[in-house]
Amino acid sequence: MEDVVVSVEEYLPIRIDTINDNEKIDFELYTFEKERYYLFCTAFSNFRKQDLSSTYINRVGHLYVKKSDWKLYRKYVESNLSIYLSNKNMGISSKVDIIYDISTSMIKDVFTEGISSITKEQVENFSGTMTDFIFDESVKINEIVRFAEHDFYTYNHSLHVFIYSIMFAVFLGIKDKQDLHAIGEGAFLHDIGKSNIGLEIINKPGPLNPQEWNEMQNHPLYGVKIVRDNLSMNDEATLSIIMNHHERLDGKGYPRGVSKIELFDRIVGIADTYDAITSNRSYQMARNPFEALRYMIQTQSKRLDDELMRKFAIMLGSR
Repeated sequence: MEDVVVSVEEYLPIRIDTINDNEKIDFELYTFEKERYYLFCTAFSNFRKQDLSSTYINRVGHLYVKKSDWKLYRKYVESNLSIYLSNKNMGISSKVDIIYDISTSMIKDVFTEGISSITKEQVENFSGTMTDFIFDESVKINEIVRFAEHDFYTYNHSLHVFIYSIMFAVFLGIKDKQDLHAIGEGAFLHDIGKSNIGLEIINKPGPLNPQEWNEMQNHPLYGVKIVRDNLSMNDEATLSIIMNHHERLDGKGYPRGVSKIELFDRIVGIADTYDAITSNRSYQMARNPFEALRYMIQTQSKRLDDELMRKFAIMLGSR
């Protein structure tokens, strides 16, 4: 192995089980031992897990890639996501960690590098694979939402809402794959319009002033335009979710103040609200699931849909 002396900040840890054994990869892999990085597998060569000692695997548990190779690694993982999710030897917690890493990285790139950093195919492949996994494998709610119960960040909020929305749709008996894929894509992209809003507003540690709030209320409009114009996605159900996830039955939502809201929009609206109030934010402490559901039923059910709210509570209570 080649000895490489570099700054720790130049490398990122990756899961060993995300690299298929004896498969050619187009990025370098490194081990980390005795405060040094060692080149383990060169780009465009076959990864051989058998060359890793069991001691290293048990003690360190990770390989490393250069930051400059991170996108190549992520592309590799995205292309293999269905393989990981169907692997009977991989535990649900490992699968969830992989899902989490991919999705948050995709959304973060959109906010830091612009919408051109992802493609329609990436969104469709990720959303479709994840939706099929939840539906086909009959994944239980408590197996997959555990990681959605922590601090709120725009990057992982989209994944949380995706999961809650798909699980809820399946719970309601929605079985058509096309419908589930539309819900998944809409949920995953529901806040994509916030990438057009300044980070000083997105990350403001406190209430927004009227001008800032008015700008924030435009994010569904921005989102529809981004998805239609930049990602060339024109599914009506998906676009409706992005446009209407903040609309309310009393007509006091935004951005248009409409009161006629489709079922899929209401599903995502409930999931979005629940995740927001069960997560720590800079200006708000998280409520526990019981307090959040009680608060939503008492104050939001008429606006969000009383019957759906109670079914959502039953779903979460079944955990």
